[in-house]
Amino acid sequence: MCICEFCHTEYTPRPQVKKPRACTECQELRQAANEKAWKDKNVGLYDGEYHRVRRSGRIRKLRAKIENWIRCMEVGGRLLGVPAFLRENRAELASAFLKFLSRLGISHANKFWPAEIASHPAGF
Repeated sequence: MCICEFCHTEYTPRPQVKKPRACTECQELRQAANEKAWKDKNVGLYDGEYHRVRRSGRIRKLRAKIENWIRCMEVGGRLLGVPAFLRENRAELASAFLKFLSRLGISHANKFWPAEIASHPAGF
């Protein structure tokens, strides 16, 4: 048996919870208290800067993936004998692919490249 921090009643916690703090009726209060504590601890992150930082990080990751993709396409172009196409259209391809991956989202874009391939220095 545990005592709820919010309503001070005894309750039986679920076995999956390691450190129970609240009964089932007070879970929303516990979550709100956690969010308020996080906001107080991380002043300045919640006012939009946090989201700007995360967005710039996502865009940086997407640009790295696009560079790997273009390098792979250049290798294929060299093998097929058409390397000039990618050199001439590299910026347009990169911007179109960035737009595509941005709309797709980073979680879905990550499924295109396993982490060990994307982080390989040669790109393949």
